[in-house]
Amino acid sequence: MACCWQAPPSRRLKLNIDASVRTSECRVAIGGVICDHWRVVVAAFSKTLVGKFSVDDAKTLTVREGGK
Repeated sequence: MACCWQAPPSRRLKLNIDASVRTSECRVAIGGVICDHWRVVVAAFSKTLVGKFSVDDAKTLTVREGGK
């Protein structure tokens, strides 16, 4: 099943996120890209966190970071 990125409605922004959990190293890498309806990157971020996190926790932290 193929899918593709869809732009947000006009005058809106879209946050796409991802997270990677390395439980053996107690590290989490999070990142996100914010794009407008023209598919222009407005902001992007990435960060490495130290600690034991589940994948769901890591994605929640990514959304919080993207909202700053």
